[in-house]
Amino acid sequence: MLPIAPIRVGGVLHPNPHLLSEVVYLLRNAHAAPLFSQRLMDRVSEVYSANRQSLGDLLAIAADCLDVKVEQAERVRNTEFTLADFIAMLKGVSERAKKAASGLSAEERRAFLKTALAVVLREGEIDDEVYGKMFAASLKVDYAGLFGAAHELARHLVPETLRAVLKDARAQAPPENEVPGVSGGVLYYEPNSPIGPVVVGGDGDNVYTGAFALILDAGGDDVYIGGHATATIARPVSVVVDFKGDDRYVFGKTGGACAIGGVSVLLDVRGDDAYVGGSATQAAAVCGVSILADFAGHDTYSAGSFCQGAAFFGVALLLDAQTRKPEDPKHLNFSCDRYSARRYAQGVGLPRGFGALLDAGGNDVYITGGVHKDFRDPERACLSLSQGFGYGLRPWQTHFGAAGGFGVLADFAGHDTYIGDYFCQGSSYWFAYGCLYDAAGDDTYVCGRYSQGAGIHISVGVLLDLAGDDRYSAYEGVAQGCGHDLAVGFLLDLAGNDAYTGGWLCQGAGNDAAYGFLLDAEGDDTYHTTRPGRAQPTGNFSKGHQRVSFGMLVDLAGKDTYSAPGRADGKTLVIGGDEKRKSVRWGVLIDRSDK
Repeated sequence: MLPIAPIRVGGVLHPNPHLLSEVVYLLRNAHAAPLFSQRLMDRVSEVYSANRQSLGDLLAIAADCLDVKVEQAERVRNTEFTLADFIAMLKGVSERAKKAASGLSAEERRAFLKTALAVVLREGEIDDEVYGKMFAASLKVDYAGLFGAAHELARHLVPETLRAVLKDARAQAPPENEVPGVSGGVLYYEPNSPIGPVVVGGDGDNVYTGAFALILDAGGDDVYIGGHATATIARPVSVVVDFKGDDRYVFGKTGGACAIGGVSVLLDVRGDDAYVGGSATQAAAVCGVSILADFAGHDTYSAGSFCQGAAFFGVALLLDAQTRKPEDPKHLNFSCDRYSARRYAQGVGLPRGFGALLDAGGNDVYITGGVHKDFRDPERACLSLSQGFGYGLRPWQTHFGAAGGFGVLADFAGHDTYIGDYFCQGSSYWFAYGCLYDAAGDDTYVCGRYSQGAGIHISVGVLLDLAGDDRYSAYEGVAQGCGHDLAVGFLLDLAGNDAYTGGWLCQGAGNDAAYGFLLDAEGDDTYHTTRPGRAQPTGNFSKGHQRVSFGMLVDLAGKDTYSAPGRADGKTLVIGGDEKRKSVRWGVLIDRSDK
C-alpha cells in the first residue's frame, strides 16, 4: 500500500496508521468480500443469538478484526460468586485498563481523548499539529491489554454468576440511611469500594441520579438519569446490570453507556426498555470498550451522533437479543425494536474501531440521518454514516489521516426496515470495511447516495440479505453494489421476489477504477433506474488512474424486468469495451431465466 499520511512515533514510520490486514486482503482480493462477510457473520452467530450470548467470545472476534489477539478464557459459571468477588474482579479490570494506556502521560492521554471526541462530534476545525498528536498517541495504546481487560469482565457476565452476585447482595445488611442519588428500596450500598460507589437496588421501582461505578438492580420499573455506565480516565470501569422491569435510561447530552478511555457495560436482562441519549452514548467507545446488551423486550433506542455501536480506537457493541421466555421455552419472545440516530451510528467503525449493532430477531426499524446536511445536496440530503459503515479519516484538508475500521449492522430474523441517507447500509469510506447483514424476513431499504453495498475511496462495502421479498430504494444513486475510486461494493440478495429502484451508478456499478457487483440468486425481480445510461450495470475508464472500472449485474433465476434499454429476462449483455472510445462504460449483465 502507498504511504498515506505517514506518522513517525519513536523513530518508527507508520505509513498508514491503523491499516487493517483484512481490509488490505479484501482490496487485493475483491472477489472474496462476500464469502468473508458470510464467514464473519457465521462466527458472530455462533456466539451471539437468541439462545447464546457469549460476550467475551464476541469481543475476541471484534479484536481479531482489528488485528489484536485476545487471550481467551472460559466463561465464569460460579454459583458461589459473591458481590465482593465481583467488585474485586472489576478492580482488576480497572487496573488492566489503566495499564493499557501507560505508554501515554496523563496530559497526552487527556489531549488524545479530547481530540478524538472532537473528531467524532465534529466540533470545529482541528489543525494539523493536533491531528498529528492524536494519531501519534493512538499508536502508543496497548490495545491487546485494553481488550483483554474488557474480556475479563465480559466472561463473568453469565446468568449463573450474576444471579449468585445478586443473591449475595440480598444477604448483606441494607443501608441504615437514605442513599444519595437513589430513590426507592436499596439492598446494599458501599460509597468507598475499590472501584468507587456501589449500589444494589431492590425489587421495586428506583430512580438513579447519582454517579456510581457499579449499579445492580433486582427488579422494578426503574429510571436512570445521567451518564450511567460511562467509563473515563477517572473511572476506568463502570457497570450497570438491571435484572428485570420496564426501564428508562435518560443519559443526557453526552455520555451514558459509553467508554471514553476504559471499559463500560450496561446489561439489561428483561423488560421493555427505552434508551434516550445525545452524543457518545448507547455503546460508544473512544480508546475503550463499550457494551450495551439488552436481552429481552420491545426496546427503543434514540440518540444523536456517535452512538448505537460506534467505535474509534476501540470496540463498541450494541446487542439486542430476544431470549426465550422461561414459561414458554419452545418459542422466542419475538419483539420489535426501534433504533433512531443522526449520524455515526448503528454499527460504525472509525480508525482502529470495531462498531457493531447486532439484533437477534424481531420486526425492527433502523433510522439515521435527517439533521446534518451534506454539502453535495444540502437542500435535501443529510449525512448518515451509519448502518454498517466503515469510515477512515481521509487526509483531505489536513496532512494527517488514518485507515478506517469495521462497521457492522446484523439482524438475524424478522421483517425489518432500514432508512438512511448519504453513506449508509453496508458501505465504507477510506481503507475501511462496512457490512449490513440481514438473515431473514421481508425487508425494506431506503437510502440516498453512497449506500446499500457501496465502497467509496479505497474501501470495501457489502450488503448481504439471505432471504425474503425485499425492497431497495436509493433516490440518488452511487448505490446497490457500487465501487467508486479504487474500491469495491457488493449487494447480494440470495432469495425472494425483490425490487430495486435507483438513480445513477447503481445496480452493479464501477466508477473511477473500481468494481461494483449486484447478485440476485432467486425470485422474480424488478430493476428500475432513473439513469439508464449509467446503471444496470455500468463501468468506465478512469483517466486519472488509467484503469478500467467494471460493473456487473447477475440474476440467476426467476422472471425479471428491467427499465434500462437492452436489458431483459434471460439475456446476457456486454456493455462497452470499444478501445476507440475510452469513455465508453464497461459492464456485464447476466440474467438466467426460468423459461
